[in-house]
Amino acid sequence: MAELRVKIDDAFNDEFKAMLRSAAKEVVEEVISQETRLKDWVTVKEIQEYFDVSPNTVAAWIRSGLAVSTVGQKRFVSKANLSKFLADHEK
Repeated sequence: MAELRVKIDDAFNDEFKAMLRSAAKEVVEEVISQETRLKDWVTVKEIQEYFDVSPNTVAAWIRSGLAVSTVGQKRFVSKANLSKFLADHEK
């Protein structure tokens, strides 16, 4: 079988690798985002990341009545409860 070799400039090669990494990162982030939107339950950490709030803020929400279910070491909140909590505490 014949082999074809093409010389590629190092600068182009580096730029191409950076573009591939960026595209792969975007795809992974989109898959994670879609997965999060499709789930009925989210982790406390996902709430922190989604709303860009600190762990203390989520802890305050929990003390204020946000219902949490704990499984092992992880705490989960149903999206329905989160939506209701946020609506009830809207200013």
